[in-house]
Amino acid sequence: SLDRKAIPGDYLEKSASPYVKQLNIIPGIPMEEYEKEIIRINLVFNSGNREKTAKILGISERTLYRKIKEFKLKHK
Repeated sequence: SLDRKAIPGDYLEKSASPYVKQLNIIPGIPMEEYEKEIIRINLVFNSGNREKTAKILGISERTLYRKIKEFKLKHK
């Protein structure tokens, strides 16, 4: 198992953005669930606009479309 001591201290102190500090990370939740929720929230934020959502997430529209289908997310 990964011990907190095994993670470099500067990694724990620095976050990629100020928003990362607001995430509620719960141990035991699969990464797929977080990914699904991140995509869903960004689609809502962008009123279903897949082009804008893909750009914000740093993925292609094709990848976003595949993930929407995979996660069975509602979209416009």
